[in-house]
Amino acid sequence: MTDTAAHLADNYAPVDTESTTHDLHVTGSLPPELNGRLLRIGPNPVSGDRGHWFAGEGMVHGVRLHNGAAQWYRNRYVRSDRVTEAMQWPQSRVHDTVAVMAAPIQMSYTMPEPRLRLSRVVPIRLP
Repeated sequence: MTDTAAHLADNYAPVDTESTTHDLHVTGSLPPELNGRLLRIGPNPVSGDRGHWFAGEGMVHGVRLHNGAAQWYRNRYVRSDRVTEAMQWPQSRVHDTVAVMAAPIQMSYTMPEPRLRLSRVVPIRLP
């Protein structure tokens, strides 16, 4: 009998397929004000233990919440050369897993001009 590393057992066990599920069943209730996407990137080796949580392949998991409903769940491998080879997928030059998970999403943000400009910082002495 072989011992499975803690970071590869039970709830931490690798997921071996990519999936997309819509209209998820929620036990209890979600606040209707909680809207957005939760993306999590974690370890998910495709071929054995690399010896540490942070070594090896990974997977992106995403959930979309809107108006008290869980609209979808998706998971995708981070498209490394090792994953592409192990899964026997065609080689790709562009690895856009996060863009697929989060689309449509604005990938850049321009900060607005500040409305208040400080011309001088005055030190405050505390007693």
